Amino acid sequence: MPLFGDTVAFSVPMVASVAIPMGRFVVANGTGSYIAAVAASTLPLYLLEETIATTDSDYATANKIKSARRGTGDGGYRVEFTPSGAALTVAMIGNKFNLNVTGQFIDVTVAGTQFEVREVISATRGIARVLA
Repeated sequence: MPLFGDTVAFSVPMVASVAIPMGRFVVANGTGSYIAAVAASTLPLYLLEETIATTDSDYATANKIKSARRGTGDGGYRVEFTPSGAALTVAMIGNKFNLNVTGQFIDVTVAGTQFEVREVISATRGIARVLA
């Protein structure tokens, strides 16, 4: 997901043996590591800037350090996204939603707390503010 706005890069320790593609959101798991974010994940969300691949030489290493981004200040930051569950409409602007169960798309069929729709580009693309 492309992102816009004021962000800061930082390093996050990832759990071992979990492949996560670049551009997916990650979240702290409560033990000092980060995992892929899904619909039930609590804020804040961080956008992973590096792929964690099964072919990485240290794939099975706990707390592998990867780069991620998050918004600065209280304004959050914006991402371009693909909706899940329904086509985007201008009536959805201002509504809040969460990631879908796979964590790859924003589910626009159920109210949530992770994202706020800010702009509709088309029925299949939009801009959302990350409510981190």
